Amino acid sequence: MQKNDSVVTMSAREQRAGLVFLVLQLLVLPRLIGFSVQLLFPKTSITEQNFAVFLLEFIAVLVLFRHFWAGSVKALIQQPGHVLLICLVAFFAYHLMTSQLSIWIYTLMPHFSNVNDGQVGALLTWNFPLIAFCTVFLVPVVEESLYRGLIFGSLLKKSTVAAYLVSVPVFCAIHVLGYLGNYPLDILLVCFVQYIPAGICLGWAYQKSGTILAPITIHAFINALGIFSVR
Repeated sequence: MQKNDSVVTMSAREQRAGLVFLVLQLLVLPRLIGFSVQLLFPKTSITEQNFAVFLLEFIAVLVLFRHFWAGSVKALIQQPGHVLLICLVAFFAYHLMTSQLSIWIYTLMPHFSNVNDGQVGALLTWNFPLIAFCTVFLVPVVEESLYRGLIFGSLLKKSTVAAYLVSVPVFCAIHVLGYLGNYPLDILLVCFVQYIPAGICLGWAYQKSGTILAPITIHAFINALGIFSVR
């Protein structure tokens, strides 16, 4: 674990392990875990398989990045008031940006619907408690550890601009790549754009607070608002 301008970042070893895990997560891990769970427990539902994937990924990032996490918790304990303030500022900035962006999107495309939100909404109707737990508690930890902690934090050591220019598009793309071929490209492009405010504000929260726990908290709160609004 290293620090860069008061930002807790990953060690070189954690970065290498994280990159390997990220590639596996993107290419094979969810399918492999889902297949294994279905093989061992044939009666499991799709929501239970998704839960198994999220839970194992959650455990993996805590183990792989344990020193990074220890430093992040310490940074929070040292200045909780500052971290809370950053969380509030980042969340309201996110809210303002997404509100304005939504006005533009729905003016141009009145019937637009985010495909990823639709998929999560469908899963929620099958097993609300399980998917809600994944969305609010497990997913933010995994995604922030990888896209802010690993990608943003590693690049921040070299260039703040590069940290944003790489981490934001990657974060946006990960939410739409799985839908390629199933939806029109213009719909997916708008979905991509919708995640830009989150990518910027979550990166800023991590940079200014110094701890990955700030963007995790914001991400969890955003997800909670989203899922309970469709309850």
